[in-house]
Amino acid sequence: MQKKTYKVDTESMTFTFTDADGEQFAFFKLNPTDPRIMNKCKNMATVFADPPKTITTHLQWEEFVEDKFCEFLGYDCRQTLFGRIAATDFMKDGRPFASHVLDVMIAHVGPEIKRRHEENLARHLAKYSK
Repeated sequence: MQKKTYKVDTESMTFTFTDADGEQFAFFKLNPTDPRIMNKCKNMATVFADPPKTITTHLQWEEFVEDKFCEFLGYDCRQTLFGRIAATDFMKDGRPFASHVLDVMIAHVGPEIKRRHEENLARHLAKYSK
């Protein structure tokens, strides 16, 4: 049996976090072609603002947040994103690391989705309006 391999460019975006010394401590990949991605970002922000009442310890909160990021990204990102710094660890500005990650997602994904949508729309209009 022959094995065929096809290379498809998904145009995934890689987000890398570095410390003050420039050393990478976390990263994640995200495919912004999913049009529901902005709603997912907003839903995550809502969940973090109003956590379930069943969470009573910091460890439960940390696991919950990390699970939500894995669900959102569609893969287990615990090692690459939260391996050295936990989602609920507080940064120098007093905010948890997960908040910084979510802010980065929202700031970069929206414009990227818009850019890709406009390019795809223009390509399809050019192709089918001949």
